[in-house]
Amino acid sequence: MNGISSSHSKGKSFRTGDEKISKELFELYFRSACSFAQSLLKDEQLAYDIVQEAFIRIWEKNILFTSIISYKVYLYNTVRNASYNHLKRNLRHTEIEKELEEDAVDQMIIAAEIEAELLHQINLLPTSQRNVILLRLKGMTMEEIANELQLSLNTVKTHKKRAYKQLRDKLGDFYFFLL
Repeated sequence: MNGISSSHSKGKSFRTGDEKISKELFELYFRSACSFAQSLLKDEQLAYDIVQEAFIRIWEKNILFTSIISYKVYLYNTVRNASYNHLKRNLRHTEIEKELEEDAVDQMIIAAEIEAELLHQINLLPTSQRNVILLRLKGMTMEEIANELQLSLNTVKTHKKRAYKQLRDKLGDFYFFLL
């Protein structure tokens, strides 16, 4: 186990792609790299995953190091950068979620205001027209409304037509959006 740290601290070069050397480096520095990552991330499992990925990336790159110190600097920089990248992604994701939540709240407020204005204008209609529109908004068919109000189908259609005209006049451009 002391082979890599003692022989390479004296300036002997090594490649990280060598499986035996990589295993020894992993055993020597994994715990301390995890501790370092955990201090940045405040999450033990995430730190463990990031450090494992760092060792794999360094091994796959098969980098030539001239000393153990240069390896340690590279390892800790890799872990630090991966940790910061994770934190940035999560922060950005959280910011996006917050913006979406704020937009949804804004849309709900606007929808509530629009609905209130529509109901206000409907309540200003003559009683017969108001009843037809309210039942129509509940999803009833024209025939069902005629039966409910005990009116002829043509009378219901006339009330609906007059009510829509008045609403269109009062609500202007919002009329089509609302209905």
